[in-house]
Amino acid sequence: MPYGWEVFSELLGLFTLYARHPEALAHGHQGEHVMLSPPGHVSKEGFFGIDGLRIFMPAEAFETLVRELTIGCAQGSLAEALTGLRGLYGDV
Repeated sequence: MPYGWEVFSELLGLFTLYARHPEALAHGHQGEHVMLSPPGHVSKEGFFGIDGLRIFMPAEAFETLVRELTIGCAQGSLAEALTGLRGLYGDV
């Protein structure tokens, strides 16, 4: 399922908020395109959803995904590319 910038930006924003302030999303979040339920809220697993797709993960895998994606997007050439995309799409 291909998704565009709007969905990716919303997902990355939620993951970044959760990585920095997990208590802010302790009860999950339902956005326009993305939903997030951290481990321990609805079930022992964590999950996120993009439109109709739901991806359930063991707690450790969920935490690893959030950590690796947010760190990877915050540094190096990927961070530079994302900065350019934010400017292009007016998401700054």
